[in-house]
Amino acid sequence: YFKTRKQMKGPSSKFHQLDNENVNIISRTKDCVRGIMDQNGVEGTARGYLTVGIVGMTAWRGFLVLRQIALVAVTTMVPPALTKGMKQEEFELYRRMAFFSLFGTAFGLVRGAMLTLSRIYKGYPAWVWGKTAEYANSMESRTLMYPILEILFTNAFAMIVQLVIFMAKLNLVDVLMMYLYIAFILIVSTFLTYIMIILTKLMGPAAIMYAAIPLNVLEMLNIIAIIEFVLPHFCQQLPPKAMETLNPVASRVNFPASKICMIPEADLDISPNAAYMGLMGFKIIVITESLLNSVGLADSRSVLA
Repeated sequence: YFKTRKQMKGPSSKFHQLDNENVNIISRTKDCVRGIMDQNGVEGTARGYLTVGIVGMTAWRGFLVLRQIALVAVTTMVPPALTKGMKQEEFELYRRMAFFSLFGTAFGLVRGAMLTLSRIYKGYPAWVWGKTAEYANSMESRTLMYPILEILFTNAFAMIVQLVIFMAKLNLVDVLMMYLYIAFILIVSTFLTYIMIILTKLMGPAAIMYAAIPLNVLEMLNIIAIIEFVLPHFCQQLPPKAMETLNPVASRVNFPASKICMIPEADLDISPNAAYMGLMGFKIIVITESLLNSVGLADSRSVLA
């Protein structure tokens, strides 16, 4: 329907037929939008339930984050269980990092809920689509511009916050990492959108369903690549004493000891943490050196379990 009249061949009646079909499509689209915006309609009722669910889940997760913030606020001294492996100065550092991380989590919850509700109630995607007309003319160009503008508008506030943090702490690495990540997402999103345009032209709307399987396969391969290549690049083998303590725990559940690694404290400025990642038999457990030092080897067994 987006072919111009110069590209069409045949009598002029075909042009009028095409115009009538376009008018019918626009009319049906408007009727659909009215049904969605109708508070008394089925779509409006479903939207109301969806909104209640989003707000309720955000409020619950926000309560959990606020409870953690309150716990960090009242815990000013090193807990007794950590006194052997952590000094007060180190605890203050981790405490400040926890505050920063928790406030960032709270901001992310509010931001995500606002974006989702704006998409439901205010037609945020339609507004972004309207903005594409300022930078492109053809339907294909506007479609390629859409993911670029949506990602930029969605992450604009976070990018400004990172700039403010850089000005306060002069932490150029974090700012560059975030901007490079957003640039990478822009390139990948635009490329995938272009591929979808080509596939839709060749196979019609069914191309979206056909593309779902290979896209999910690519996502699975991406996770496997992270487990097998990316994380091992940042990790080291556990120290001998840590291996003697943790390997028996891993062997009880047949977890390979070679898939337990440690991130050195000097390499990344991160708080004590541990994580598991697995998919289709590929798995890894990552433990930070700061965690081993802060809780001790004996308590690290509980973390591993």
